[in-house]
Amino acid sequence: LVVRDPESAHFLPDDLFGHDGVFPPYARGAALAMSLDLVRLIAHYDRLGQFRRLKVEDASYGYFLWQLIITGTTSVTLADLEERNFALDPKCCTEQSHPNNCWSPLTDSTWVVHHVGPKAVRCMFRTDIEAGYYEPRPPLPPDVRKCMSA
Repeated sequence: LVVRDPESAHFLPDDLFGHDGVFPPYARGAALAMSLDLVRLIAHYDRLGQFRRLKVEDASYGYFLWQLIITGTTSVTLADLEERNFALDPKCCTEQSHPNNCWSPLTDSTWVVHHVGPKAVRCMFRTDIEAGYYEPRPPLPPDVRKCMSA
């Protein structure tokens, strides 16, 4: 959703994307993989000061790529087929339990979570341990710990 409220920290003016108001594809802040040729192109054009910037850092990479594409500098193939592995809202919910407030929740297949604090991370890790995904390791002997801190 493109935020059009000028008072919002995520406000984006109409002129950033032309007149269609459609937000270009973007990395949602949790994970991003990009080929080195695209990284170099972004770095090169950024050094030249030829990119318009967004206040929303999650969307910046997609916006930089969009600017490279509309100028004919490059073409890009996007692969965002594994959305089921992302959770943008760290809660367990269904449309029944949270009507109109359950978008991209935690699921059994979630491996990337966005907007989550330390308490929730500890809870998720504890849940994974209880499910058998990890086994607690015995503490290292004192002589090994001493070498690691040196």
